[in-house]
Amino acid sequence: MEEAGVEEAQLAREAGDIDSEGIPCITVVADGAWSKRSYNVNYNAASGVACIIGQRTRKLLFLGVRNKYCCICARVENKEGNVPQHTCYRNWTSSSTAMESDIIVEGFKNSLEMHGIKYTKRVGDGDSSVHKKLLLANSLVLETNTVAYVRE
Repeated sequence: MEEAGVEEAQLAREAGDIDSEGIPCITVVADGAWSKRSYNVNYNAASGVACIIGQRTRKLLFLGVRNKYCCICARVENKEGNVPQHTCYRNWTSSSTAMESDIIVEGFKNSLEMHGIKYTKRVGDGDSSVHKKLLLANSLVLETNTVAYVRE
């Protein structure tokens, strides 16, 4: 991911896609998925994933996972015992429908720190909740007229 960020930054500089402070600005493709199909009726997936890919290089820039379940914690909760020390991957307590947008917002917020670049344009699948959360994230600058939606 680090190498992909360096490559995206270099290509943005070469194309003149930089802001007033000299920070490279890039277009990314972002999407997410859940651990099970919902068919518009049951949104209670235990896990979700989302990624951000650089449009020019088609390489991974950010990946996030949200889990509502840990098998070790669940076993202990069912038997009412003490949770043993373990690596717990449960990192999500909100709704399953919010997993994708949370991960993508996290990726946008960390783009400067991780890669020294700004994600200023996003190509997505038309998920309005992701777009809304990006606009609401007060540390982000994402112009509404630059977001392109692609239907598959």
